[in-house]
Amino acid sequence: MENNHVTHNAAPNLVSLPHPLTGDGREVCHLPFEPGETLGRYVVRAGVRLSRGKVAVTVNGRELPADLWRGYRVIDGDYIVVRQAVAGGGGGGKILRSIAMIALAITAPYIAGYALTGTWAAATGIAGSLATAGVLIGGSMLINALLPPPRPKTSTVASNQQGTLYALNGGRNSVRAYEPMPLVIGRHKMVPDLASQPYTEQWGDNSYLYQAFHFGVQPDLLIDNIRIGETAAGSFSEVQIERAGPDGRLSLIAGNVDTVAGFDLRSADGWQTRTLSRDTVEIQIELAARLYFMHDDGSMGQRQANVEVEYRAVGSAAWLPAGEVWSTDMHDYYWSKGYWGKERYYSRGEERYRKVWIQSGFDSNLSSTAHRDGESADGNFWSKVIWRWRPYSDIDPDRQNNVRGLAPDRVIRTYQTSLVPMYGANASNPARKTLRIVVAKGQYEVRLRKTTGDITADRESNVVAVSQLRSYQEDAGDYAGHNRLAMKVRATAQLNGAIDQLNVTASAACPVWTGSEWETQATSNPAWWFLWFARGRHDAGGRRLYGAALPDSRIDLEAIKAWAAWCDHKKLTCNLVLNQQKSIAEVLGIIARCGRASPTWQTGRLGVVWDVDNAPVSCVFAPFNIRSGSFRVEYTGDQTADEVIVQFMNPETWQTDEVRAVVPGVTMPSNPVTLQLEGCTDVGMAGREANLLAASQLYHRRRMSWETDVEGLVVNRGDVVQLSHDMTAWSLSGRLQGSSGMMVRLDQPIPSPASGWMLLRHPNGDMATVRVSAVSEDCMTATLATMPGHCLAGRGCRPCAAGLDVDVRPAGHARTPRQDRVGRTAG
Repeated sequence: MENNHVTHNAAPNLVSLPHPLTGDGREVCHLPFEPGETLGRYVVRAGVRLSRGKVAVTVNGRELPADLWRGYRVIDGDYIVVRQAVAGGGGGGKILRSIAMIALAITAPYIAGYALTGTWAAATGIAGSLATAGVLIGGSMLINALLPPPRPKTSTVASNQQGTLYALNGGRNSVRAYEPMPLVIGRHKMVPDLASQPYTEQWGDNSYLYQAFHFGVQPDLLIDNIRIGETAAGSFSEVQIERAGPDGRLSLIAGNVDTVAGFDLRSADGWQTRTLSRDTVEIQIELAARLYFMHDDGSMGQRQANVEVEYRAVGSAAWLPAGEVWSTDMHDYYWSKGYWGKERYYSRGEERYRKVWIQSGFDSNLSSTAHRDGESADGNFWSKVIWRWRPYSDIDPDRQNNVRGLAPDRVIRTYQTSLVPMYGANASNPARKTLRIVVAKGQYEVRLRKTTGDITADRESNVVAVSQLRSYQEDAGDYAGHNRLAMKVRATAQLNGAIDQLNVTASAACPVWTGSEWETQATSNPAWWFLWFARGRHDAGGRRLYGAALPDSRIDLEAIKAWAAWCDHKKLTCNLVLNQQKSIAEVLGIIARCGRASPTWQTGRLGVVWDVDNAPVSCVFAPFNIRSGSFRVEYTGDQTADEVIVQFMNPETWQTDEVRAVVPGVTMPSNPVTLQLEGCTDVGMAGREANLLAASQLYHRRRMSWETDVEGLVVNRGDVVQLSHDMTAWSLSGRLQGSSGMMVRLDQPIPSPASGWMLLRHPNGDMATVRVSAVSEDCMTATLATMPGHCLAGRGCRPCAAGLDVDVRPAGHARTPRQDRVGRTAG
């Protein structure tokens, strides 16, 4: 936590660490000291929250007595660390000392400007990983600072692991048995899974396709722009679409349909019997016959063929007629729930509107007294959703009882025989009939025979066949919480087989912090989706459906809220569909990378480290607190990429697109690297990420590492620290030979003119930071703006170490040779 919310590139005055071993709850304070102020008063004035119990306080690296630290009078230049002491007496101290012995702070440059000023982004607090690392991709070394690079492009991608990349074949609907259900993050094109096997029904001369699709288990998923291939679903004729409610059930289609393959009916074969599936509640038989007689003049004459159809329950002796229905009693009205709307149409080239009834549901109660025509359907007087006593003729004008999913079964009783007469006079268009039998739940046998003699002449035909024999069973599956969609569409003259390219634009919602409360809304902010997946979701039975299922107590909510605001400011988004097997860590990493962040547990809770600019300094490092001989500077080789190609999903076409960024200074790139930025659907964002990665190849070639003592406990991965060392040219260091008034004499020349900050370190370990106002002509004497209260050389004490960070930025820095007790700068 940054106290005072002031951006600084200078060292903080105070760092509070309420946890003895992690950075959880850390506060960094830059509030200036007041003259004569005590440390206890400063802590109260700055609003620093201290943990209960004993705390360990260090000032400029020296520990203050536990009972006296509140009375210590602070002065400008003090660097104070307040840490909760480890409980457990001597054992706790041993633990802390052991950790301090192995503390490793590895830092890396944040951006090029920081590299020039000596301000660096710390990669870790205690024993972390390199912040500036190289990843070898296709023979090219890609340098990445702090954040993991996007996923490299691979030469082959398995069809079931394309994830959100539908560009290879546009994406196809499939069953994907035992694969993970899809999850939508943000807004993205989605190709749903098949929720059941498709089937067709023949009614008259038209064939109708029934299909169900599965969109996962997200309760707040919004679906629009439903398309079949590239054509809007509304452009097809006779299309009905149904979205499942909270129970996930669909009434428009039968969820469990078994089909028996068709077969020919020949008079000579007699009865042909087929046994249907168990638990059948409905039987449908489709007959097709090629009937015609060709006259001498080429015209077609009519022919007739008769078929007998009967059925019985397995084990029953009596066969029941299932043929021609010569009389049927049907209901004429039902209760439809909906509202009156407008439909646009064109007449003589002019756009017009007409009043249409839009149905949203129906009541299975067919009694005329169940409702009142026009009454509110949801109990709200002002609601436009009403009950309407609607005639069946609106949806079933031919009295075929083809009303599944639209209304209750309208048949009251039927009167039929076993005979099915079929007529036709067309050699190319078969005559068709569909028989529908509603039965009690059970297993049944069906038998059929052709009673008209077979004709084998060249000029006439009475061939009859069973096209399909279907048995419908009740769907007893538990679909609660599942997002399912049913579609019924006329296939005749419109479709060529089952639908395998249905796609939609899906928008998901998740909890978003509005500043005062959590509100579920559609968003593409990576931070809120990171939190959503970290929290996860369980079903009513307590089974985890997706995510990490972490309670809020194990999530760094405040850090994620701050990250969310930063993502909004930087216009960073995350939009993708997850439909392949991935670990929790992988998913969190993908989402975090969209927000220039990476997951971390460094506070003891799940949070993120993000690539924030102008971050305040949390610690200072120089030879006095760097283990001797441990400081190293490493440079990457010549294999680094000279061009970065970032692939992203272009929402205009939902195809893979790419942007290119050449490393600064390169004119003819010859070593490119291609990366896939999963979750990116914005060309501007892709371009910015490509530019940052390209800049890293130039400005992050140098990696610094060192070992430190207990100061390493103050720093976490992603922190900004200040670094001064004689192996680098960001600052100057040397010794004070003496002083006179506000002037100090140095043992090495410094640049002139110059102004900056000087850190003075007394041999007893005390340190003070002072402002340099002027430098003498010989560059050996500096005038200080303020004089610290410490004893300086020339006043009876041994020479002090000094370090200077000038405002004139290198590369032209002169470097002072390293000496014993070298100090560090506070630039």
